[in-house]
Formats: sequence, structure tokens, C-alpha cells
Amino acid sequence: MTSATSDLPIAPVAQSLTNNTGCHSTLNENLLPQETHLDALTASISQIEALELNKTLIHLIDREGDSVDHLRQLMQPSSPLPVSLIVI
Repeated sequence: MTSATSDLPIAPVAQSLTNNTGCHSTLNENLLPQETHLDALTASISQIEALELNKTLIHLIDREGDSVDHLRQLMQPSSPLPVSLIVI
């Protein structure tokens, strides 16, 4: 995928891989404990928003991420706003 304005590559800010030993993430050098998919997603979005990249971040999630409880956690006043989510 490339940028429509500059034709430069667009890359994900973070990726994670969970196996039977825990979760490996580009956001943390240490092996993280296993979490549910949505709990890990909520934590990752919070960490990415805290990076202050001075860009509009849009988080694309599949229907598995359509959880009112987790969306409310992301929209709390203590959470960096605005959080842009697209559930596909």
C-alpha cells in the first residue's frame, strides 16, 4: 500500500504475534502475557495513540473487534482522543 499524495509506502505502526508462550509485539521488547484478542487490541490502540505521531491514526478492525465495552474503554476521558475506528 502506498500514500495517494507522495506514493511512499505506508506501513503498520505495530504488529503482534501470540503463541503458547505469550504475545510478541513491536510495541514492547518483553514477552507479554496472553490476553483476549479484544483486551490486547484495546491496549495496543492506547499505546499507539500515546506515541503522538502528529498524524491522524485510523485503526481498522474486523467484526471481532465490534465490542461496545472495549469501545467505551477507548472513549474514556483518560484515553487519548479522538480514536478513529473502522469495524469491517
